[in-house]
Amino acid sequence: MADGKRRESGDCRDGADARIRAAGHGCPGTPPGVLPVPSDNCADRADHTDGTAFADPLDPLDSPDSPDFTDLADGSPAATSGARPSAASFPLRDLLPLVMEAGRAILHWCGGAAPRTRRKADDSPVTEADEASQAVLAQGLARLRPGLPVLSEEGRIPPHAERAGWPRFLLVDPLDGTRGFLNGEGDFAVCMALVEHGFPTAGILHFPALGVTWFGGRACGAWRLEHDAPPEPVRAARAFPQRATVMQGRVRRTPRLDAYLAAHADIRSAAFPGRPGAPAPVPMPPDTAAQDRLRAGLFPHRRMQAGGPLKFCLVAEGVAHVFPCMHPTWEWDTAPGQALLEGAGGTVTLLDGTPLAYNKPDLRNEFILAVGPSGPAGDACGERQDAPD
Repeated sequence: MADGKRRESGDCRDGADARIRAAGHGCPGTPPGVLPVPSDNCADRADHTDGTAFADPLDPLDSPDSPDFTDLADGSPAATSGARPSAASFPLRDLLPLVMEAGRAILHWCGGAAPRTRRKADDSPVTEADEASQAVLAQGLARLRPGLPVLSEEGRIPPHAERAGWPRFLLVDPLDGTRGFLNGEGDFAVCMALVEHGFPTAGILHFPALGVTWFGGRACGAWRLEHDAPPEPVRAARAFPQRATVMQGRVRRTPRLDAYLAAHADIRSAAFPGRPGAPAPVPMPPDTAAQDRLRAGLFPHRRMQAGGPLKFCLVAEGVAHVFPCMHPTWEWDTAPGQALLEGAGGTVTLLDGTPLAYNKPDLRNEFILAVGPSGPAGDACGERQDAPD
């Protein structure tokens, strides 16, 4: 933006809702109507009788052309101020075009014949689109980051004895949201993070079907890039409103999430459960009738639906406030979004407030909690010593 100021919250919300609706339309050629409708049976109401409100998405975005990155150093107003982080200081900035190239490889499979799909050992799907994106990234990273280890979901996973000696490496998911991609949803992404000494310091989340890229990291700040405009800074909400927004996936019923929220008297307790005096957990309701009764007693809040890593981005923009992820994830699912959100001023932890660890012997994570209103971002950003000018 020309004046370098953060957009007003209403404008930010409008833009994010448009991106969610665009994500619902998915790839070119996907039949319309695959939209993030409210949970349960509340599609035609603004508020649920239990006090839970849902987002009202707007019109989809047009897909932009790939931007020119040559002006990162002076295109952002933040870059001209010594008081704010600069997009030019983002340590993976020269990898942004590569990530977008991988996104175009995925879009090759949209609107035509469905890509061939196989099942991995954990029963998750992997498609020709995943493999095409992986090929682009592997070739490009070998050229742009020779000698820097890469740990990719679709690449070779070295044993921990080999990985344990990596102080710095790139963590990659060539297509985050494969199931949604196969369902015609558009919020799949190409994701990448720089991990240093067990912590994600910079991340990229590129959504090729939306034409939007978020990137950021600790002292680098957080940024959104769309169309051919300069990168625009984004900031997580600084405080909880009276009715906060909780992110959830595109599912009709959320018994595990409802049980988690039911254990807390308000959004602040739910957002910081690791504090002293945390309440005891509430058992997950056993059937739909019990789920409805449990939800009826929840504290007032809004729900917003999105798939894949888009939930991290909406918390980073201040549109949503809390994202409790109540299913297991892998390190490549969380590192890019954690780096982005922490650059925007938020936090990502385990449900009890414990920091996430990376490059573990087992790359799976326990349930996580992404929170916007949680204080300033960190004060370190890696890889500056060898990033190209």
